[in-house]
Amino acid sequence: MNQSVKLGLRLLAIEQMVTRHYDNIWDCCCDHGLLGMRLLEKQAAEKVHFVDVVESLVNGVNQALSGNPELYPADQWQTLCMDVARLPVSEASTHKGDSHLVIIAGVGGDLLFELVEAIHKANPETNIEFLLCPVRQHFHVRESLINMGMKLINESIVYENRLFYEIIHVARKGREELTCVGSKMWDFSDEDHCLYLQQTVSHYQRRLKSGCEKTAAILQQYQNLR
Repeated sequence: MNQSVKLGLRLLAIEQMVTRHYDNIWDCCCDHGLLGMRLLEKQAAEKVHFVDVVESLVNGVNQALSGNPELYPADQWQTLCMDVARLPVSEASTHKGDSHLVIIAGVGGDLLFELVEAIHKANPETNIEFLLCPVRQHFHVRESLINMGMKLINESIVYENRLFYEIIHVARKGREELTCVGSKMWDFSDEDHCLYLQQTVSHYQRRLKSGCEKTAAILQQYQNLR
């Protein structure tokens, strides 16, 4: 009997934010491909592309998909061993208005934004949404996305293995303004969200003591959330 892949809390939260159908979904830095497999199972796209720069990981994903053709039909997925910055978005588009969702998770903020910027610059007229989950540097990532002209579609906070993650869904044609500290993701009736805010405030309070010029303004934005 075919069985659905099991996702941890972080990947499950990302998967649950995919609420519409796309022509192409790109599971970047896909690791073992679990997220993309779940999206294939729920038929979230015409085609799911699994992308990682590590050949052994891509080979493992390819074997897992090929070994279960009933659950993962061969014409609905593709594996690519390549630099995510060179994502072949335009080559995958069969029509001018094709929709793309690029998912990047599990990497640091600096690298994540470099990848988003490279993909956008290479495909400025393409209908691309980005679903992002940086490991850290959330303020920097958000600030950089705002400077790119990205708008917010949705966002959430997830707590897994004693770590907090922000999931940020953006596009140039998003519906709402993106903020540096988040807006709609906060629920201060949730103890985890209160803890995350306190940890973040404490982090910037420590940085403030080191004399970082920009820290005071960042700290004030988080404090203003309450």
